[in-house]
Amino acid sequence: SNCRYEVQWVTEYACHRDYLESHTCKLTSEQHDISIDLTPLTLGSADPPYSAHSGPSTDPQSYVYFLNVCGKVQTAECGPDPFISSCQVKKSKDVKQVAGQYQNQTLRYSDGDLTLIYPDGSKCSSGFQRMTIINFKCNKTASNGGHGSPAFAGETDCTYYFNWDTAFACVKEKEDLLCRVRA
Repeated sequence: SNCRYEVQWVTEYACHRDYLESHTCKLTSEQHDISIDLTPLTLGSADPPYSAHSGPSTDPQSYVYFLNVCGKVQTAECGPDPFISSCQVKKSKDVKQVAGQYQNQTLRYSDGDLTLIYPDGSKCSSGFQRMTIINFKCNKTASNGGHGSPAFAGETDCTYYFNWDTAFACVKEKEDLLCRVRA
């Protein structure tokens, strides 16, 4: 009963460097010489929303996700709530769920990873509130004039993950600010 365990966990998340956070679509830090602006990805009211499928688009059991960046999804598919930035629709059963809202969003940059988090989705069967996490990756030659598009990456406990290659996620950062774990 006098057991003691020591666990050594090597991870870059233990590095000294703080992450940068914003509740808008822009992140700037003069101290770290970083400037990120995702507002060019925000769609207006006349633009069709970004969409991503959880499976083949012909599969009636798959979901389609409608997304916007730092703004409302402009489609009746998602319902009337004014802050919906991510919603999940199952075409076969006309099921619509709010998967995240932008009024409490967080844009986070840490060690080269740029993440946009939309909380406050509708409750799911497990009791969790739905949430959307978009991982942006720098791709200077992304489709659609550098805008790129989201790709569904998976779901865990009603948190929906998307990967999005876009030129607007490219950040120049001083090398000494990056913290990495080498194998």
